[in-house]
Amino acid sequence: MLFGTLAMLVILQAIDSLMCPMYSQMSIHTTHQGTYMSRVDEILAKQKALAEELDLAKQEERDEVLKDIKAKIKMFDFKASDFKGLLKSRVTQSQVDAFNAKKATAAKKTAAKKTAK
Repeated sequence: MLFGTLAMLVILQAIDSLMCPMYSQMSIHTTHQGTYMSRVDEILAKQKALAEELDLAKQEERDEVLKDIKAKIKMFDFKASDFKGLLKSRVTQSQVDAFNAKKATAAKKTAAKKTAK
């Protein structure tokens, strides 16, 4: 049964390549599950594998870079105050208050609309 299916697939692929040269560039392969994978599917699978490899490489390099930065900060005796104004790492209390005020105003408007209906 499997041999007959494979033979039919090869025949159909040969007919397609004769009928339309554009399709002859696409390859069709059988997988261990018996499904078919086009060249696009192969490239997408490779892309996914490369994305995972990229994430791993970034994480490894990130750790090395962070270790290097920490060593340089220690070597040159940098303090947090040396970076004041260069890095915005904290939210100020006034920013929190402004956010909470907007949120409360939006909640009041929503409640007013619900009661008006």
